[in-house]
Amino acid sequence: MVIIRLRTVLIMILSFSTLVFPWSGHSIYTFLVMKHSEVDLDFFVKIRPKDFEEERIYNQEGKLKEYLVEDISGMNGTGLIEYELVSKYGFLNNSSVDGQLPAWQIISLYSSFPDTGIDCLRDVSWIQDTFLGDSQALRHSKIKVRPVEVFEGDQSFLYFAKKSSELLKVGNEYWGLRYLGYALHYLEDLMQSYHTRPGTVWELVRYPFDKNIRILLRNAHTTYDDMMVYLMLYDEDRLESIISNAKPIYFSSYEQLIREAYMYSHSEFFKIHDMIKSSFGDTLYGPAPSMEDFAKLAKQGELDNLINETYKIISTMSSVIKGFVTMQLDTH
Repeated sequence: MVIIRLRTVLIMILSFSTLVFPWSGHSIYTFLVMKHSEVDLDFFVKIRPKDFEEERIYNQEGKLKEYLVEDISGMNGTGLIEYELVSKYGFLNNSSVDGQLPAWQIISLYSSFPDTGIDCLRDVSWIQDTFLGDSQALRHSKIKVRPVEVFEGDQSFLYFAKKSSELLKVGNEYWGLRYLGYALHYLEDLMQSYHTRPGTVWELVRYPFDKNIRILLRNAHTTYDDMMVYLMLYDEDRLESIISNAKPIYFSSYEQLIREAYMYSHSEFFKIHDMIKSSFGDTLYGPAPSMEDFAKLAKQGELDNLINETYKIISTMSSVIKGFVTMQLDTH
């Protein structure tokens, strides 16, 4: 009964929050991991429309209905690559040639796709309907505060990992690889510590009643999401070196993989949260820090510890992804 009450209170607190932020730069990060994986992904895959049924429900408002069943590479306005990174990594959104795309592009580009709004819907969970509205938080997070765990980010990963495997087994390479990209998105999300816990217990208790705490936690989450883009823009060589040197980690099942990844990310939360608050200070109580704020603090050495800790997480995440992709594709 105590755990049920704690779960209800936690969900109510989280309902005031906007837990919809992902790591920024999914497509670029995934591309860098694929580039340095042991799997040959240079082969071309013929695009095919979606010709199978599935039980998962999606938001199909506006253009999403088309996006969900057709290839959208080469389209403008999809938001799959952050505007700050388009000039260097726009090739990830190149149009197909003769109806074909390289395997690495399918996986990389579509690792951003779950953030297009397909998970912003109602009528999929009582938690969603009662507390979250049309937020995508339910499917992109797995929040743990002491004995209480809520949300379904791990189930999102499991769904697409298994669906990808099924599609590859029957020879549907395009959708098998595309759903592999989707699976990587949710895995990457759960390895962002703010997707496993939004704040300390005291901060969560104060959250509904204290505007400053609400601003702090939203900005802390957004700031850490933007850390990946900062590293891509200002520390690319080191970022790519960390990813390149990461060795694959293998797990016996999808369930073990996502649980281990999630618990590792959760274990890093307090360290990352303290560093974010210490490094950015009062900046977190106004508009979310800009890339210029990142660069200024980094030049002053204020971000050294945070960057080093983030690289540890990125190294582990890259190892997990390399192992997962290798196992997924070697078995087919």
